Amino acid sequence: MSENDSRAPEGASRSLVLSALWRGKVVIAASAVVLGAVAYYASIAQPEHYEARSTVVLSSAGPFAPLGDYQNPDPRATSPTRWP
Repeated sequence: MSENDSRAPEGASRSLVLSALWRGKVVIAASAVVLGAVAYYASIAQPEHYEARSTVVLSSAGPFAPLGDYQNPDPRATSPTRWP
């Protein structure tokens, strides 16, 4: 008996899975409804509290260098009039 003979055909295993899901459709649907309702009420129960903070720097003692001392070796990359 070869190795392939001992396995069920792909269609048979798919139908077994689908039939198991169909038998449990009530439990699956009820679980989805209950968990959805719990998530909804949990989100409503949270207080509406928003907070944001930011810092704006208007002046600096040194030159603006967001990348530190990095110098791009390609002069075309920083030229506003040339496109690659």
